[in-house]
Amino acid sequence: MSLGLSLLIYLGVGIPGFLLYGVSTKDNILLNFPKDESLTVIMSGIMAFVVAICFPINVYPLRSLLAQILFPGETEIQMRYFHILTICVIVVSFAISALVPHMGDIFDFTGASGCLFVCYLLPCAYLMKLQGESIMSLMVVAAIGTICSVLSLYQLVVSKVHG
Repeated sequence: MSLGLSLLIYLGVGIPGFLLYGVSTKDNILLNFPKDESLTVIMSGIMAFVVAICFPINVYPLRSLLAQILFPGETEIQMRYFHILTICVIVVSFAISALVPHMGDIFDFTGASGCLFVCYLLPCAYLMKLQGESIMSLMVVAAIGTICSVLSLYQLVVSKVHG
């Protein structure tokens, strides 16, 4: 329900923003809106709401992974450090957002590398494996994904270096 609501909110902000600013839309659509308008405050509030409702969805898997890495197989200890791990995730997330001037750069890099594999290639590979496809099919998917990732990263680095 949270993801569906987030999707609707993103569409509610993104589509009007793109229709309003067209090809001059910036990476962060909120930067397109004038700073002194009430519309900017409303859009920023809506985006803050989306971050707030998606926070548990994003923190839970990260906290679970950290607990499993730090305390493998010890469920009782993992639960004991639940709050500490949550606070650590919040502090690190806030530090990154405060120290990195252009979060779009982080999203570009993760999108061109990890997200490509996690969101597109691994599900495809799992489905092929479940359906009994040959190893050759898996290698083709891995090769296409790797080529796309390398080209995306190359383009990202070149665009950052030149401008």
